[in-house]
Amino acid sequence: MAAALACLAAAGAAAWAVGWFWGVPGWPGRPWGATRTPQGLRSVAAVPGMLTEGLHLVGRRMGVRQWEADARRIAQPLEGKALRFEEVQDGVFYREGKAFLNFEGDGGLYEEPTGRLWLQGRFRLQHPQGYRLDARDLVWESGPQRLTTQQPVRVEAPQFTVEAGSMVLDVAAGVAHLRDGVTLHQAAGVHVRAPAADWHVETGEVVVYGSAEAWRP
Repeated sequence: MAAALACLAAAGAAAWAVGWFWGVPGWPGRPWGATRTPQGLRSVAAVPGMLTEGLHLVGRRMGVRQWEADARRIAQPLEGKALRFEEVQDGVFYREGKAFLNFEGDGGLYEEPTGRLWLQGRFRLQHPQGYRLDARDLVWESGPQRLTTQQPVRVEAPQFTVEAGSMVLDVAAGVAHLRDGVTLHQAAGVHVRAPAADWHVETGEVVVYGSAEAWRP
């Protein structure tokens, strides 16, 4: 059964690249969807094993910016190791050249040769329209533009809340595939439980799949 419930990143043009810059104290915050140019920042040479404070990261594939973020602490990688960072702020995932989801959280790893990004710990992602996603231990794959987690996730919007056991977020398509048991709580008081659901991020529509159970408290 499928029921539609309408509830509502700098580096050169290499195959993958990451840019890092010294942060400037007092840098003003930016609104949702805005991009930043590195004015007032100076480049830092990548010295293996060096620990730096307050850097800006940009992840690209084939010259196209896919994500960017600020981090309080970054350890430059030793040869063959991933870049480690902590305290992520002002992060943005891009879709079709536009800001798609802003994010912040605990920290993670970036593996430049493969373009894979691990967001470790707790993270909050937010769409410019106000939809909010709470998740942890996410993995970004630059080729398919996919963000996945095997941990529980929670989506919040004014009209509904959705909880699921895991998620595959297809950024290219703008759809989050929620799996391993989904519970939808509507503001109108109706609750729905189903095996899986798709959350269309841009429109806020949630489509549940499988044998669904609906009830009112």
